[in-house]
Amino acid sequence: MLMISLFSCLMLGCNKSSLELIVPEKEIDITLPRLTYEDKRELSYGTNPYQKYDLFLPNLRNTRNPVIVLLHGGAWRLGDKNTLNFVVDILKNKRVNCAIVNANYRLASPAFGVTYRQQVEDIGKLLQKITTDSKDLGIGSDFYLIGMSSGGHLALLYTAVADSDHQVSGIGGIVVPTDLTNQKIREGIIGNDIQQLIGKTYTQAPEDYKDASPIYKGNLRKVPTILFYGGKDNIVTTDQSTMAKLAISSRLGCNEHHFYADQSHEWSAWSDALDKMISFAERNL
Repeated sequence: MLMISLFSCLMLGCNKSSLELIVPEKEIDITLPRLTYEDKRELSYGTNPYQKYDLFLPNLRNTRNPVIVLLHGGAWRLGDKNTLNFVVDILKNKRVNCAIVNANYRLASPAFGVTYRQQVEDIGKLLQKITTDSKDLGIGSDFYLIGMSSGGHLALLYTAVADSDHQVSGIGGIVVPTDLTNQKIREGIIGNDIQQLIGKTYTQAPEDYKDASPIYKGNLRKVPTILFYGGKDNIVTTDQSTMAKLAISSRLGCNEHHFYADQSHEWSAWSDALDKMISFAERNL
């Protein structure tokens, strides 16, 4: 696998927290509890049928480790949390000692009044629900948002424009579009999806396309961010990767950009990417 990595870590913004998110495998010892997970599915964080999430609670959890929140892809108007069930399984197999949330959100549809603004609101409602329940669940109220494609875009956008309580302590994104004003992506495969997300054409509302583009949000810079892109991606193309790399290189805080030359938008290197995300969180969150 060919991979080029850029590490931009300015000491001013690094927390150096040394979290321990992985429960190591040990020889059988009857005095030590085994790591297990309690699964709670189809929980609600709102009244809309799409405002659902699954929650996975490790028995060895603590209030220091962040809650991992998974946000699915699907070009903003398609997809479902169940498409990331395999990611939950990978995290469990890696023995991650974090509560894991796998969430749905309302899908973009101008006919039903759902644009990027309502999707950002949904992420806020979800995090508020988890925060409200955190004491009873025995978990913390800091969040590590991990998103695939459009889910990663929403993770970045929410953190940039709506996280007024600064609860998002880190972001991980796979093949994330960051600049929706870019002509190449607007006229590409997901161009119609972007128009559905905004609710207007670019000619009608170029300012809305910029407002929905995380790359233009300066207050995102303090949140540690790790992003992954593929050289064979014909949906979120390499120019989006380049722009993202330049943006996080100039931010305060610890940020990483990884480019996998052999990966497409479908992304098959999840295990490797999650290893890097976990290590990144342990060092920087």
